[in-house]
Amino acid sequence: MNKQLHFSVYAASKSAVLCSLIETLWLQVGPVINFDLSSSERIASGVAQEHHAELVTALIARDASAAKAALAADIEDSAKFILATGSLPE
Repeated sequence: MNKQLHFSVYAASKSAVLCSLIETLWLQVGPVINFDLSSSERIASGVAQEHHAELVTALIARDASAAKAALAADIEDSAKFILATGSLPE
């Protein structure tokens, strides 16, 4: 569902080039994204769900600035969590 939400937003750009680039990057970082999503600590905190709810609310309101902020916060918080762990499981 995470990927579906993100790619629905990216598809709304109607930019085939952008979507292709994002898909390529997504495939390369897939294991890292799975690590983030499989963390009971991060899911339990509800932070990602909050960012997603803020994103959907902003999209419904057609508030591009708020949508951008919610999406950026979601990606940044995920990156911070992954970097804070120091390593991926073997």
